[in-house]
Amino acid sequence: VTEGDTIPGELNLNLEDDGWYTNGVWMKTEATPPGTARVLWSAGRHALGESTDAGQGFAVRKTLSQPGWRVLTARALDAQGRELRRRDVVVKVVD
Repeated sequence: VTEGDTIPGELNLNLEDDGWYTNGVWMKTEATPPGTARVLWSAGRHALGESTDAGQGFAVRKTLSQPGWRVLTARALDAQGRELRRRDVVVKVVD
């Protein structure tokens, strides 16, 4: 994979834009590009965790310190740490 290459495959999540989710919801993938070795999860500049468990949809569960609207990001990386795909979703986290 080199800069500017297009990687086939989608990065689909179990979260939807404008969805409302209870704090501590499992964030996971429903589909990842071929070659995905791990997924990093974040909310803005704050890391929420990472997973290498493809069988469980690269799932991570994190309870946020404050509820509210958040932009959650999932980054699919290959075994060398190169980003294959990125997906942002805007969700409302509620208690």
